[in-house]
Amino acid sequence: MKKYMIFLLTLLLIPFINLKAVNSDIVNYKVNKYYINSEIEIAGGLQVRELIEVEGTFNGYYQNFSTKNTNVVQFTGLESDLKGSSIYNPTSIEKIKIGKLINTDNLNLVSLTEEKLEGNVEYFEEVDAPKNGDKGVYSLVTDSDGNYNIKMYNETIKGKTVFYLEYVITNVLVEHNDSAEFYYNFLSKEYSDSIKDVKIFVALPYPSENIFKLWAHGQRDASIIMDEGKRAVVAELTNYQVGSGIDIRLLFDRELFQININQSKKSGLNAIPIIEKIETERANEANKYRKMDMFVHYGIYGINGIYIIFLLVLTIFIYFKYDREYKSSFKGQYYREFIEDYPVETIEYLLNKNITYNSFSASILNLIYKKKIKVEKIEGKKEDYRFIKNSDENISSNENKIMNLLFNDIGDGKEVKLSDVKKEAGTIDSTGENKIYNTFVGWKTNVTNDAIKENFYIDNQKIKFTFILLSLIGIGIFALDRWLLKTPISFVTLGISILFMIYILTFKKRTIKGNDDYNKWLGFKRFLNDFGRFDEKELPEIILWERYLVYAAAFGLADKVSKVMKVKFKEMNSNNSTFNPTFNDYYFMSSFGNTITKTINSSLAKSYSSVQNYKSNNWSSGSGMGGGFSSGGGFGGGGGARGGGF
Repeated sequence: MKKYMIFLLTLLLIPFINLKAVNSDIVNYKVNKYYINSEIEIAGGLQVRELIEVEGTFNGYYQNFSTKNTNVVQFTGLESDLKGSSIYNPTSIEKIKIGKLINTDNLNLVSLTEEKLEGNVEYFEEVDAPKNGDKGVYSLVTDSDGNYNIKMYNETIKGKTVFYLEYVITNVLVEHNDSAEFYYNFLSKEYSDSIKDVKIFVALPYPSENIFKLWAHGQRDASIIMDEGKRAVVAELTNYQVGSGIDIRLLFDRELFQININQSKKSGLNAIPIIEKIETERANEANKYRKMDMFVHYGIYGINGIYIIFLLVLTIFIYFKYDREYKSSFKGQYYREFIEDYPVETIEYLLNKNITYNSFSASILNLIYKKKIKVEKIEGKKEDYRFIKNSDENISSNENKIMNLLFNDIGDGKEVKLSDVKKEAGTIDSTGENKIYNTFVGWKTNVTNDAIKENFYIDNQKIKFTFILLSLIGIGIFALDRWLLKTPISFVTLGISILFMIYILTFKKRTIKGNDDYNKWLGFKRFLNDFGRFDEKELPEIILWERYLVYAAAFGLADKVSKVMKVKFKEMNSNNSTFNPTFNDYYFMSSFGNTITKTINSSLAKSYSSVQNYKSNNWSSGSGMGGGFSSGGGFGGGGGARGGGF
């Protein structure tokens, strides 16, 4: 009854739940464009139109403006006040309109002209209490300190919204004895997002024929230029960095303004020489940093280039000194003899410096070949065989592990069926262990240690450690580059460093003995792989074929060699005029050899999977002529825009 009550209550609440709201935990967006098109009015205000292209998943975007820059001093009429003071603060922000652009293709500053905006803006409705998930609404909160907080709601999920803002900033101009001045923070240093593309256009009501000087402050890689008609400026910046801020300062003819400016906005100073001196100092400081930036820029490029060349030369040196193999005494294509110096499972380590399931299966076949295990076909059951323990004398400790697994851990001490081994592979005990998996892990460790003692490979671990440290230097150069400059060449450095590290970790050089034996066993592998190409006269005597299957399993060729042997057995048997039971015995051997290899390999893989699944299921969850930006900005009027998504 309780379950039904919960279900009914859920149905009743569904209409009141905003299922489409974007959870704040998954808000993920980027700001592609921030364009501002503004014009200074003859009355001393600033008409502003701006667009913000936001892409990703978000509920909306907020903009905070302030008419009071609290980071500046109170204006007292001193020359130093022109560095930045309260005289530059505007009075208010009026005529606010919020919306979004309908057609968002090919956006630029022209998109913010009246002609282009007509019919292309979907205006939002102002509401008192919007909520996440709403679309086409905004809220506006103001206070007595001159702060204007705007939140624009337009839920977007993996998409793009171009927000549009329009407003007028009143009393933004300052009147001096010799000029008029505009000095305003368009982007506050507190703006919380990086921006891919920023463009700011500021126009005068008429061309300024006599005086038109311009400066901007913020990122040093930005620029500001004057149009040919001496009426407007454009500031441009790619990849705006959080905390930089952008302000623009203009000096122009006072006669452009036909309405008397508010008395509080009159400085009573001959401002042009004072401001030029202030901005020259700022420009000199910025240029000093630009020289440092240039030094760092070319220095980073040089470091990247030198390091890349160094690694390439070092790689060639390492190859010839530590990687290139010794010349082998064996030059032939095929090798048909058995090398008796080490067990069959060691061969895989020699060839690949690794031990896999193939070697385990080959060891079982080798025990059968050495008559330690007898094999019988179980009648009536397809591909199932009975292993009978024949003898455990004169076997190695590694072979003893296999015998113990088959006959004691899985079998009854005397015999075991291949199907029982397959069944055991999916069995997990109360502690999450599997007998086959545990035996293989211990066996592999011992076999690997025994193979290492054969001295097949030269120990270059200390040398490798040194070279890996050198590769880490490249990763450090990449990190430094991304922090300072973000040059494209740093990715080349990173890529080459990683490739170099992989090469260092993977290269291996065999000893003289190891390389000779390697080439002989490689020739033996080629012989088995091409077994079917030889005619009867070229093949070794049939008594060796059973042993060939052991090595075929170690090489991963059991399936192919078994099939070829079956064909050869039939051909050779048909060519004999008298019945020879030996052929039947070897034909049987070629049949179970491949079946055993496939079953053991799949059982080992299944045992590993069973253990991993158990572990994962038990894991806990839980000069004023334009140019580059100067330093020392942020002293213009107002607080500028402080924005971010939500």
